[in-house]
Amino acid sequence: MTNKADVVLELERALAAAGDELARMQNALDSMESGLVWYGPDDRLLFCNRRFREIYAAVSHYLVPGTAYADIARAFYRSGYTSRNDLDEDAYVAARVARHLDPDERDYEFLLENGTWLWASDRKTANGGVVGERLDITAKKKAEARIRELAEFDHLTGLPNRMLLSTRYDFAARQAERSGEKLALLFIGLDRFKSINDSLGHNLGDGILAETARRLQNAVRSTDTVARHGSDEFIVLLPGVSDASDLAHIAELVQKAISRPHLFEDREVSFTASIGVAAWPSDGGNLADLVHNADLAMHHSKSEGRNQFSFFRAEMNEHVREQLTIETALRQALRKDEFSLCYQPIFRLPERRMIGAEALLRWHSETLGEIGPAQFIPVAEDCGLIADIGEWVAFEACRQLRYWRDAGLDEFPITVNLSAHQFQSRRLVEMLRAAVAQHGLQPVDLEIELTESAMVAEGEVTNGTLAAMAEAGFQLVVDDFGTGYSNLAYLKRFDIAKLKIDQSFVRDITTDPDDAAITRGIIGLAKSIGLRVVAEGVEHQSQLDYLLASGCEEAQGFLLSKPLPPAVFQSRF
Repeated sequence: MTNKADVVLELERALAAAGDELARMQNALDSMESGLVWYGPDDRLLFCNRRFREIYAAVSHYLVPGTAYADIARAFYRSGYTSRNDLDEDAYVAARVARHLDPDERDYEFLLENGTWLWASDRKTANGGVVGERLDITAKKKAEARIRELAEFDHLTGLPNRMLLSTRYDFAARQAERSGEKLALLFIGLDRFKSINDSLGHNLGDGILAETARRLQNAVRSTDTVARHGSDEFIVLLPGVSDASDLAHIAELVQKAISRPHLFEDREVSFTASIGVAAWPSDGGNLADLVHNADLAMHHSKSEGRNQFSFFRAEMNEHVREQLTIETALRQALRKDEFSLCYQPIFRLPERRMIGAEALLRWHSETLGEIGPAQFIPVAEDCGLIADIGEWVAFEACRQLRYWRDAGLDEFPITVNLSAHQFQSRRLVEMLRAAVAQHGLQPVDLEIELTESAMVAEGEVTNGTLAAMAEAGFQLVVDDFGTGYSNLAYLKRFDIAKLKIDQSFVRDITTDPDDAAITRGIIGLAKSIGLRVVAEGVEHQSQLDYLLASGCEEAQGFLLSKPLPPAVFQSRF
């Protein structure tokens, strides 16, 4: 017969063992990094571990077995553990209880006492109770948010990208259909931004783009969407706006915001914007058509002189399509070797002796045929190809001059034209040095012709480039002299070799007293400060006689010689 004392002893041992096992289980649960809570089928707390109590320290005195879930939820609310929904206390508790009893596993957020948000995951147990595990998956959620951000926002400016713009357009269009209102779109292109970017560096260019994005957002309503469309292009979606005067006012505000000087790294940079305006649904029933037509209007603004806005009109299509066709063909022209140079001789008039030649660019497109410089040079400047084309001209002119010298022609310089855009490049002088060096020439053999507008353009890069060019020994020639600029200080500031009298003065030199007076004035000015002077566009003997009588000793024009292909030039001179 079992002794009663033995039974008690055995029971004590069993209880001790169970206690030890329970303690080991408690320690294991308390050592978990995530908070664990267990509610029974009656929706009352059965157990929670140490981490759970630490997370919800402000309401830890409620976390005792037997406490109803609704009471704990109410304590959560009063202690600041609110959800992202703006609910009153009763609605909050009801929502928490409803979530608590939801049979599906789900993630949701809590605002903790320390002001941070914590994600929780709840799941229902087999016996009808609930085991809740509070996991700190903030890093995971931030990573997911970052992925969404990368998919929908531009990384440089922080603006919505095309994907998010499309989403917001769809919403705005549905709203407009229901309300009967309209919406509009601005397509904004920064003028000559590529030249600024190339000359000042991409870091500064990125800073300008980011600042431009900020200014755009400040210039429009909070309900509008400002998106980055391309490298230097932005789109503004304007819900509820269709009146032309309102759109014009907004476009003007945007232009003023962009054109204010930008100060970066102690350097002031100014530029303008061209804007195209399209309205829904008259100018496009979907986003693609609306953007396309606003883009056409923006290009029209650029072709009309930049720094303005244009409303889309159907007839713009043909003009802009022509420009885009030229741009497309132009991008292939260098690769396909479609460019060539012809050379117009420059003469010393008293002896009718050839003393130099101006290299003139010609383009025979495989698809478009002969395209004149007046058509394709502005396009090349706008689309950023002018630097590559200018480099080709410099190297090709030097190659041809080397060939002629090796063939026994007299030594004379070649003049090449550079766009004002190219003077914004810090590597222009380096490129010119490389061109003459590659063909065994000296800088004095290459005359650089630039317009007055390039000469008087204020800017650290332009001024530095001109000074470096003259210092390197390149001869600077000012083209189209006298066509509108009266500040002649640059003639003293830079080492100018010669001036060219614009052909618009030479054309009527014998019939228009004003043109005659301007021409004589230019000749006198040049001689007084020791500059050579060249008259352009001489086509008649009477013009030539007048120039000689006025003291002009150099000229070029059809009367003396048309531009010639290299082989013909060589055979004549």
